[in-house]
Amino acid sequence: MKIKILKKKIEVTRDDLDFIGKLVNHIHLKGFRVARRYGLYSRKK
Repeated sequence: MKIKILKKKIEVTRDDLDFIGKLVNHIHLKGFRVARRYGLYSRKK
């Protein structure tokens, strides 16, 4: 079985407040515990 992954660039136009709202949505609440085992938050680089 062969799986081919295509990288495709998608351009989206948004107004400023919509962009900020979507960005702030990813900020965790104070005191919220996050499992940081892999990805951007991992300790090993």
